[in-house]
Amino acid sequence: MDDTLKKDQLYQKLKKDIADGVTPSGFRFPPEVEWAAQLGVSRNTLRSALRQLEDEQLVERHKSKGTFVAEPPPVLRYMWLSDPGRQDEPSEYIQAQFQQGIESRLRRSGFEIEFCFISNLEALGEGGTAVLIRERNIRGVICRTGNFNGNEPFFLYLKKLGIPVVLLYCWPKDYLVTGWPVIAQNTRHIWSEALAYLRSLGHTRVATLSLSSTDIIRGEFKAPEYAELLNTIGLDPDPELVISACDDREAVYQAVLQRLREIKAPTAILCYSDFLAPSVYRALAELGLRIPEDVSVMGYSGSPFSEYLNPPLSTIAIDYRRMGQLAVEILERSEEWQGSGKRRPPRLMAPYLLQERKSTRRIGN
Repeated sequence: MDDTLKKDQLYQKLKKDIADGVTPSGFRFPPEVEWAAQLGVSRNTLRSALRQLEDEQLVERHKSKGTFVAEPPPVLRYMWLSDPGRQDEPSEYIQAQFQQGIESRLRRSGFEIEFCFISNLEALGEGGTAVLIRERNIRGVICRTGNFNGNEPFFLYLKKLGIPVVLLYCWPKDYLVTGWPVIAQNTRHIWSEALAYLRSLGHTRVATLSLSSTDIIRGEFKAPEYAELLNTIGLDPDPELVISACDDREAVYQAVLQRLREIKAPTAILCYSDFLAPSVYRALAELGLRIPEDVSVMGYSGSPFSEYLNPPLSTIAIDYRRMGQLAVEILERSEEWQGSGKRRPPRLMAPYLLQERKSTRRIGN
């Protein structure tokens, strides 16, 4: 048999034995002369195979001591740190999208992701957190929480450790409070764009479905400020067009039903969440109003089921998956911004896409 073929076959066999654990880390192979005889190959063939394994850091060869299976390199990890909070349908969807984005990016880097709750770190305390970060080879943290005041225990622990941290889908002000890179919510801009889109279709009387009639769209707008925004865009600022309901599908159904029985029907309804749009559909059907012929309906978030509603829901789709990828990319470049004297940490806004479907239509001329 050709010596090159023998070497390749021997290399493949030894590599497989290492991968399968037949020869575990630290295993000492026999002396070369003896080992070559056992294998039925020349010493040069054995040495060629070992040299290739050594180049791949699978074996270590020490003069006068022998050849050993190398210790595997330590597994490097990033930590996904979150506050479990409320485990509802929207949160589960968003979490899954973040995770898919993070893991798809990590497949290129060789890193693993470790999941941890903020409460876990605070239970460990400062010293325990330092031990965890060191022993688990955590090289960076992706943290999904926001609204920092700067005194949170876990924040102080991580700051003291000096480990790179990226805040994911937080509030814009968290960039100033923490000094960490952020991919921040962009709600005010996105919501304004959704209103402008409806105005471009000819709508001037647009109802807003919000959690509150005073702190509108997750508290982003106070009522007078929201009325001014509507005026600027060319929409009716009538406060009766703001329909408030708690984050519950039945409550939304009842609130929309009651308000539209009291006022002149709007030509469009903009919902603060795709997950509550089915309740709006149900209320409009109860009132005998067709979508989009009588009332256009638009959502916010880009949930997976929105395109399967009848008619499919137009929405502003937040790209949570891309945000997960971006968070990893920022950590991969941490040497550019981590530490004193470096450039300012990245500050990005949540990426999104306006998805126009059949629940909205142009009216008028």
